[in-house]
Amino acid sequence: MNQDFETPQTDLAQKFWDISELAYDYGSPWTKAQFLADLQNERSFYFLTETPKGLLGYVIFHQVLDEAEIINIAVDPSVKGQKVAMELFEKALATMASQGVKSFFLEVRRTNQAAIGLYRKAGFQEIGIRKNYYHNPREDGIMMQKIVNEVD
Repeated sequence: MNQDFETPQTDLAQKFWDISELAYDYGSPWTKAQFLADLQNERSFYFLTETPKGLLGYVIFHQVLDEAEIINIAVDPSVKGQKVAMELFEKALATMASQGVKSFFLEVRRTNQAAIGLYRKAGFQEIGIRKNYYHNPREDGIMMQKIVNEVD
């Protein structure tokens, strides 16, 4: 992980898990231990939206050369409809692109229409299906990609 946070990593992992647990219909896709391990991954980049009251959302990328995969994104449901997710996502994409990322990838549950809408607005296109990619419940994943153009 390439950021320096003032908060201890165990506390950050807990905060990420708390938001994730609230944001996802089926509970957090990651355990607290997975967040903690990822915080120590040198290819991980974290983007946060915070207020004095606490963490509102995050986006996690894994970068390899000029490609980045969006690994996890969550926003507190209490700010749903306030464009927090879109602002966070756009800021994160722009920052990663300024660091040389040319292609972004992600997977999303087929039934997660809110997320699919967010990704489409951000310029992502569907590139394939991963059959039975998700579990609890079992569901296909839609693979999406965004190519950064010179004029983006």
